Order: sequence, then C-alpha cells, then structure tokens
Amino acid sequence: MALDHLTPIIILATANDYQDGKRTRLLVKEKKMIHDIFQAESAQTLYYIVDEDPEKGGFIFDIFRQHYFSPDVSILHISGFSMGETLHFRGGFGEEILTPKEFANQVAKFPNLKLIFLNGCATPQVLDELLAKDIPAVITTQVDFNRKKASDFTHTFYTGIARGLSINQAIERLAEKFPAYFQKNRVTYQLESDDFTWEGKEKSNNLAWGAYLLEGKETEREWKLPVRLPAEETIPDEPKKKGRGFMRISLIVILLATILGSGYWMGFPQKLVPKREHPDTCLFNNAGTYNILLLPLHEQANCEASDEFYLRAVWRRLIKLKNDGEGFDIQQLKDANCPASFEEAESMIRSCNANLVLWGDYTIPTNDAVSFNFQYLYTSKANTVKQGNLPLDMQMFLFSEESDLMASAVEDVVYWARGNSHFDRQEYKEATIFFEKMRVRDNPQLKFVDLKLAECYKQLGDYHMAKDHYDQALSLAPEDFEIFNERGLIYLQLKDYENALIDFKDATRINPQYAEAYFNLGVLYLNIDQFAKAVENVEKGQQIQPQGNRRYGVLAAIYAAQREEELFYSNFELALQNGADVETIMNYSAALKEYRNQPAFQKLIEKYQKK
Repeated sequence: MALDHLTPIIILATANDYQDGKRTRLLVKEKKMIHDIFQAESAQTLYYIVDEDPEKGGFIFDIFRQHYFSPDVSILHISGFSMGETLHFRGGFGEEILTPKEFANQVAKFPNLKLIFLNGCATPQVLDELLAKDIPAVITTQVDFNRKKASDFTHTFYTGIARGLSINQAIERLAEKFPAYFQKNRVTYQLESDDFTWEGKEKSNNLAWGAYLLEGKETEREWKLPVRLPAEETIPDEPKKKGRGFMRISLIVILLATILGSGYWMGFPQKLVPKREHPDTCLFNNAGTYNILLLPLHEQANCEASDEFYLRAVWRRLIKLKNDGEGFDIQQLKDANCPASFEEAESMIRSCNANLVLWGDYTIPTNDAVSFNFQYLYTSKANTVKQGNLPLDMQMFLFSEESDLMASAVEDVVYWARGNSHFDRQEYKEATIFFEKMRVRDNPQLKFVDLKLAECYKQLGDYHMAKDHYDQALSLAPEDFEIFNERGLIYLQLKDYENALIDFKDATRINPQYAEAYFNLGVLYLNIDQFAKAVENVEKGQQIQPQGNRRYGVLAAIYAAQREEELFYSNFELALQNGADVETIMNYSAALKEYRNQPAFQKLIEKYQKK
C-alpha cells in the first residue's frame, strides 16, 4: 500500500500475555475484531492499521521505531491483562519489561497521538505517566483473565471511530451503552501537588474503567478519521523514478514580487501531462464556501509539462483543509494549461467563481535541491482580484526530509490569502482567525504575520493585543526601526508615554533618516506639554522629509495646545491643502477639540472637502 502522508495510523499491540497460549489467542482475536470493524464500517473514512506480528519478527518496538516522530500516528491500542505495575512485551533484549515511565517515554515520540486505549492492561501508574506526556485521551480497563466486557468496549468504540465519529463522540457512545461500568473523567493538573486529579480519584485505590480526558486538550479530542476521497478527486500513486536514491531534499523558497515560495516534498518529476485547453467544468456551486482552484505545477520555464508528484502532495493538503470543516471547497484542473500570465489566471478565477487560484513551478538544480514556487491570485473587496504576495521574510529556507513544510506551505498560503481577503474588506476580526492559524506553524521568520495581526487588532481598538504582536515581531527582528515606530504609536494610544519615547528614539537610533519617528516624537512631547521639544523634533522630520502633510498637522496641534490660534489655523490649512486627514490631526491632542465648532474651522473643512 502506498501510504498517503495524511493517512492516520492506528497501531495495535499486546501486553502481559506471557506467551500463554489461551491468553494470546484472546488478544489475537481482539485485534482481528478491530481489523474486521474497520473493513466493514469504514467505507467513507481513511485509515491505516499497523499490527505487530511476532511470528514474523515484527515486535511492537520495531513498529515504534519505524514510526517515531511521525505526525500520522493517531491511536495506540494495547490489548492485554492487568499483571502488576510493569508492562511485558514481546521484543528484543531490554524491551520485554518496561516501567510505566519507560513506556510513556516511548509513546511520547509520537507527536500527534490523540488517544491510547489500554484495554485490560491499564494501571494507575501507567495512566499517570501517560497524562504527564500530554496524551489528550486515555481509555482504560483492567482485567485479570475474563475479557468479555473489555472486548465489548473495543467493539463499540472502534465501530464509532470507523464510521467517522470523533474521539469525543465515540467516548460518549461508550458512556451511554455502559453507564454502570464506564466513567468519563475530566483530568486536571494540580500545580501545588504536581499531580493529576479527577473526581473520585481519592475514593478508591483501583483504576476505574473509563476515559481520562486531559483538560486543555478538547480540540485534539475532536479528531476523527478523514473522509476517503471520491474516485474523481484522487490522483493515482505512481512509482518514484529510479536512480535518484534516498537523499536529503532541501527546499529553497524563493519569493519574487509575484510569487509565494513555500513548499517541500520528497520526490522528483515523474509524469508529463500534455497541454490541453481549459475545461469548462470548474464552476463552483457551493454558496458560502471559500473556493480554491488548483492548477498544474510545472517545470520552470516549461508550461508544457506538469509534475504529478507535487500536484498530488498539494492536493492532499487542500483535501485535508476541506475535510477539517473550515468552510473550504476545492477543485483542480489537472490537465488544464498552465496560466501563461496573471491575466489568464484572473480570467479563470472569475469564470470558475473561485476565491483563490493556486499554481506553481519547480526546478531541480545540479545539487538536487528542489526549488519550489507557488503563485496565486485571490479575490479582494468589491470582487477585485489581487496578486498574492508574502514579504521577503520567506525568501529562503532549507529543510530536511523530516520537515512537513509542504503542509505548512499549502495551508499558509490559503490562510494568508483568505485572511487578506477579509483584511481588504476591513473585516479585521475574521482576518485574525486565519492569520492566527499561520502562527500555529511557529516559523521563526514569520514576523510579517505578527505585523498583520498587530494591524488588525489596532483597527479593532485592542491595543494590548496589538502591542503583544509587535513585541513578537521585534523579537524576530530586533533592529527593525519601522516596528519600533509602530509599537511606539500603540504606546501613545495606551498613554504609556515613557515606553513610547523609548520606541521612537530606538527607531531614530537605528535609522536617523526616518522622518516618521521624529514627527511621532513631536506628538509625544506635545502630549506631555514639552512644546519646545515637540517643535524641535517636527523640524528634524521636516528637514528629512520636506514634502507631505505630517509636519503641518503636528505643528497645528502643538500651536492649538499653546493657544496660538493664528499659527494653528495657518498650519491646519497647510495640512488640509496637502491632503491630511482631519481625524488623524484631531487625535494628536485633546486641545484641538475646542476648535471643532469654531466658524473658521468649519469654513476650512468645507473648503477643502469640496476639493
């Protein structure tokens, strides 16, 4: 089986059977039951079961080592019997008997593990160690020999999972079907005692049968098997080209003015798709979804050829986004022409009723490092189409084959495009939702995401959140004078003049020719009634930037605060002549409010508004 990188893996194992023939037969029978359940019930869901096979030397820890650090291992099911405080496995030297802590350390090597089902072999010590490794859900039963009820639990739970229920929903089914035997326990961590606790824990020394649900992991327990793709949505697997060998593939992400570069996958060009005319079957009909159209990924400077391997990788990430229920719909024109221009892509985004069009190209230089570039267009406000663009922070990264950058690249470009679509429409709250999703990847170079989030929160009036994101951006770019200036403006809004002064001065220290920071220093000194320093800094800014309206607006505010009415009006009029925004000037100082209702003020407003 060619395993899709996104296919969840379920590992089945046994413990504490002690080579006893009758015990072994019971555990083998239970594992076969799990296989049968998935074969019978999972026609619509995608999964892959890995089962130890000691008869062929496939011991459980051999399987573990094959999948260490794989993001796909989702469920670990261990059938066995409760026999003391250790777990006995069949395996190599030093792996036959593990303490609870040693076992938990092995399990912790599966970073996306959602559930461990200890069916029959659970102990309080094992449960505590697994919870300490942040396992979102642990289902436990204890049996010495009779496994009938434990097997009933298994059948009920995995039937729900195979049918597409979430972990939470499958656990609810267990609680409803076995109310006398099965408990749902919400587990909390007590900092004072450095211990996990749940209701009823202290009342019994025995481990109650049930589910132990770690607090703060609710989202992980909403996990479910992804939906299996319909036949028309799949791309058949193809063999890799021979002769390349297994190598470390480095991805160089090159961002040009019109290109978002961000992608990785293991493989090389395999199939050339002939050029065809654009099909007319791309129309999206789903109202209320964010529609994504995927076009071919082709060799650089060769739009006649398209690579199935990269197309398949990107398509799978888009399918995952769709199945995650975030309101996406996707289509691909696998055999369409590559867009020869952005004008052609714009035509396709409109004719297909899409919100986002993705395509790209790749090269394999002499050092076999794959250079992969995404290009995209997305719909903005008033149904206009904008060219996708990410700042230069994404210009170059190198990744090894263990990275999941292809996932990050595809999802990030979708989230970035959708977030900017909301941002352009001034839907700042909605924009933050998608920009925040990009930050999940914790790429140390993504300062521009924090800058975008800071701007959203500033527009929403949440200056504390805006400041937090400027803080994060500065931690990534500690010599960026523009970020210092922007954070200084946030401090001004918060009336934290001391920190605002520090930030504006840092901006001028890093770039002494940055006029905006001097103008902002003028506003700062104005607000703390140091008028001479305010004028001095405005004049410095004016020397650097003699054109524009900033100096006139700030000077007008300074003279208004000093009740120099003639100087106020002369500078205010100059500011309006040069296109200054009235409300921006009014925010410089509270002293300006008393002028708003004066006839001379109103006359100037009417005069320049007409223009």
